[in-house]
Amino acid sequence: MLTHTPRVFIAALFFAGSVLTANAQAAACKSLEHKACTEDASCSWVSSYQRSDGRSVRAHCRKAPGKKDVLSSASSAAQKASD
Repeated sequence: MLTHTPRVFIAALFFAGSVLTANAQAAACKSLEHKACTEDASCSWVSSYQRSDGRSVRAHCRKAPGKKDVLSSASSAAQKASD
């Protein structure tokens, strides 16, 4: 069991780094205006819309959707580390 400890530790570090990176990217997009948002490939502009409950949502910049979910990447790394 001691031989697996370094692998689990490495997987945990990878997961923590992935989550922190994703949060930093999301925060970087949050305050951008329309022009700056559309010029940044890691960000995506969301037009204003009205939710089904009647609330209006203002247009805003957000992190662009990725191809992989951070959690699925981390869990596959943790699975490889435990093998």
